[in-house]
Amino acid sequence: MYSTCGFFELAHWVFDEVPSVHETDVPTWNAIISVYVSHGQYDMCFLLFSNMLNIAHLAPSDATYASIISACGSANDVEIGKMVHAMIVKDATLDKTKLLNSLIAMYSKCGDLDNANKVFQTTDRMNIVSWNAMTAGFGQNEEFRCALEVFDALTRLLLLVVTLNGLTMFSYASSLFAKR
Repeated sequence: MYSTCGFFELAHWVFDEVPSVHETDVPTWNAIISVYVSHGQYDMCFLLFSNMLNIAHLAPSDATYASIISACGSANDVEIGKMVHAMIVKDATLDKTKLLNSLIAMYSKCGDLDNANKVFQTTDRMNIVSWNAMTAGFGQNEEFRCALEVFDALTRLLLLVVTLNGLTMFSYASSLFAKR
C-alpha cells in the first residue's frame, strides 16, 4: 500500500520491521524489490537483491529474477545482468523460457545484441515471446536487416510451431518502416 502511493521509506520500514521474515520469506523480498524497480530505484533494488542472497541466504524465485532482469535493462546495467544470467543457468528449479525471454529483452535494451542473440539461439523451448523479443531487440538497436531475418525465419517455422500475434506483426512492421 505504501509503495503504491510512493512512500518508499514507509514501505521499507514495514519490510524492516517484519520479524524474522527476512530469513524465510522470498515473496516479501520480491515485493520490496519490485517496489524499487517499478519506481526506478535500481541501485536500491540491486542492494536488496544482494542482501537477499548474502545476508538472508535465500534462493531467488522466478519473480525475483524477473524484477532484477527488468531493473538491469532499465538501468542499462549489463554486468549485473550477466551475473544474474549465470545464476539462472545454474538454477534447475526455474521456468527458464520466461526468464530467457526476459534476458533477450534485457540484453537488447543494453545494446548487447551478441548476448541477446546467443540466449535466443540457445533457448530450448522458444515461444512467440522469444521471437518477438529478438525481433524487437534488433529493431530497437537499428539492426533492421537482422530483425527482418529473424522474422523471415519465424514465418518459415510458422506452419510447424508458432502462431503470430499482434506484437510480432508490429515488430516486423516497425523494422520494415525504419529500413526505408
